[in-house]
Amino acid sequence: MIKAYKYKLDLTVKQKKQLAQNFGCVRFIYNWALNIKKTKYEQEKITLSCYDLDGMMTKLKKEPEYKWLNNAYSVCLKEALRNLDIAYNKFFKEKQGFPKFKSKKNPCNSATYRDCKFDFENNRLYIPKIGKVRFFKNRSFDVNNCKICTVTISKDSCCNYWASAIVEDYKDLKDKAPIKDNDRCVGIDLGVKNLCILDNSTKYDNPKYYKKYCDKLARLQQILSGKTKDSNNYNKLKLRIAKLSKKIQNMRNDYLHKTSTELINNYDTICLETLNVKL
Repeated sequence: MIKAYKYKLDLTVKQKKQLAQNFGCVRFIYNWALNIKKTKYEQEKITLSCYDLDGMMTKLKKEPEYKWLNNAYSVCLKEALRNLDIAYNKFFKEKQGFPKFKSKKNPCNSATYRDCKFDFENNRLYIPKIGKVRFFKNRSFDVNNCKICTVTISKDSCCNYWASAIVEDYKDLKDKAPIKDNDRCVGIDLGVKNLCILDNSTKYDNPKYYKKYCDKLARLQQILSGKTKDSNNYNKLKLRIAKLSKKIQNMRNDYLHKTSTELINNYDTICLETLNVKL
């Protein structure tokens, strides 16, 4: 069974600079590959795979002008090509949006690593070409009996760093237990005024956290519009707005997780209506 684990990282200044360089190399390779794929298809109607681009990238790294790409972890660059290939397949098969070029000004960045190692006793994560990084442990897994598939290091708009690990624990999914007690079954009606209403008339309120901080967020955005773009005060205020938006998101997620946990602990079978209600 495949599981995902997410940990917040505590990086040094040097490690942040190393990650920033790696993020930049990943972004460059993604944009470089996207440009080649588009040009090749427009001119010759040929679609290049990630393996074709991988060979071209190897030659690119040998050129004197692009030798700085060798400072990045090679697996991260290959994963960027795979992500581009997945985005292309989703566009043609699932009719999703066409891949876009990554902007240098985007505060959110990520890179996918392999061969990472977790040390839960000392709360350390080994990242290739970065070294040992301290992380905050909220839960753990057996490193001896599990396989770490990939670890994605990401940076969000609040300048926080995260490690998302995909782990295979080689355990089978448990069979669904038979329903023996009808009192352990519940139907849920989603709403707007209330978050949801159970078939036994139990109601869960909709806290509407955005409405609580709407005025403060609007005031900060109004002040931001009067600042000189990309100035120090502009970036400081932009970070403050990002942290407030993150706070609203965390409050929403916390309430939803607590509500869903309560429902799962009290009921064995939960039925929902198939409506696309955005809260």
